[in-house]
Amino acid sequence: MALGAQDAINAATEESETAATTAWHDVLTEALESGEVSVGTRTAVYHADPEGYAQAFSASDTPVDWSSVRRMEAAHPAEVTV
Repeated sequence: MALGAQDAINAATEESETAATTAWHDVLTEALESGEVSVGTRTAVYHADPEGYAQAFSASDTPVDWSSVRRMEAAHPAEVTV
C-alpha cells in the first residue's frame, strides 16, 4: 500500500468521523458498569470532542490533574489541539 493510498485515507477519515461517538459510548459504558470513567476514556473524549469534554467534565466532582495534563501535552506537542 502506497503512502496516501485511497483506502488508508478512507479508513482515517472514517475513524475521525466516529471518534467522538466511540469515546462517548465508552464514557457511558464505564460509568454504568463501574460508576467511574477512566483517565484513558476521558483522554479519548478530550481529543475527539474538546467542547463536549469541557461541558461534561469541567463541573465534575473529580478535579483535573493539571500537572498530568501538562506532562502529556509536553510529551505529545503535535497532538495537542486546545
